[in-house]
Amino acid sequence: MKSKFVSVALSALAVLLGGSLANAQEMVPIGQVPVVQQVQPQPSAGPGYGLGTMRITPFYGSGTFGTGSSDSIGDSTSLGMWFDIGRSYLTFQTGFSYDNNTVEVAGRDANLNTWGVPMTMKINFSGQPNKTIYAKGGVNFITEANDLFTYTDTVGILGAGATIPLGSERTALLLEADYAALLTREIVGEELSGWKFFGGISFSL
Repeated sequence: MKSKFVSVALSALAVLLGGSLANAQEMVPIGQVPVVQQVQPQPSAGPGYGLGTMRITPFYGSGTFGTGSSDSIGDSTSLGMWFDIGRSYLTFQTGFSYDNNTVEVAGRDANLNTWGVPMTMKINFSGQPNKTIYAKGGVNFITEANDLFTYTDTVGILGAGATIPLGSERTALLLEADYAALLTREIVGEELSGWKFFGGISFSL
């Protein structure tokens, strides 16, 4: 009786082992190496997806301005920093600038130095702020202080430009042209408007 029970148990074990081996052979045939499927990188979620949400742009600008009734009466140079927030088609720009303006007053040249804080919106036509043609518009709040008074004016800005990558998607050359006009007249007391051209290097954070 005992020998019959052992015989049945051995037969069941052999069947189980035989099935496992068969299944193993079906899963990985002898002589073949199993192939591991490679995961392909997924495309980005949209234009500018890999860029940071803020860019800083140190810039230099130079231009001329005048009144509506005369030729150019002044030259202006600018140094400053722009901060762009956003990484797609629409971005917000602010920052600061120092402007040295040479103004003709009563037939003589006078220096008028101002600080400015721009508030503008930019449309990036490619959706990639580091590689695009863009247009922008907004205002620049400027102030000029002397020993007696502090003056504040608002300047309207319309501009257009382009950013060109410099070997990396996070660094770009910026070229821009702006038309600016005084909306208030506290500093000079006249209607002033003019063109200014800018160049700078943009860094994505």
